Amino acid sequence: MITTGRLFLGFGLVLLLMNGENIRASIDKGNAIKATQTAHSDRVKLNKQEAREAVDLSKVALERAASCIRIVDATKKVDSYLSEGQLVTDMTLNRPVRPKATVCSGLGDTGITDQNGAIADLARVIESDMPAYKKLLKIK
Repeated sequence: MITTGRLFLGFGLVLLLMNGENIRASIDKGNAIKATQTAHSDRVKLNKQEAREAVDLSKVALERAASCIRIVDATKKVDSYLSEGQLVTDMTLNRPVRPKATVCSGLGDTGITDQNGAIADLARVIESDMPAYKKLLKIK
């Protein structure tokens, strides 16, 4: 004999089977939202970490600026950005700058030269520190 309880249980199972795809889709959508939120949170953490590193490197660049060899683009005779591995040549002596020399540009970049006279250990000044940097280099 079919009781009311069994009848409701049967209807419940039929409804569950009919809505299985909807439930699966809802779970998948929830998982996708969670993955997006996690990715966003990871990007925020990374951006905060990079900002802290930039502030720290800016302090290093300001310390270096007090005693750096200012370099300019050899062909254009203007300030240019420095890059890791860039060879720095002393134009008066026509040879690479000595190892462990502190070099800088008027655009806020500083570095230390390696054994070959190439820039290593690059540190850049953040925008808010540029006035102090320019003052150290006596740039107007």
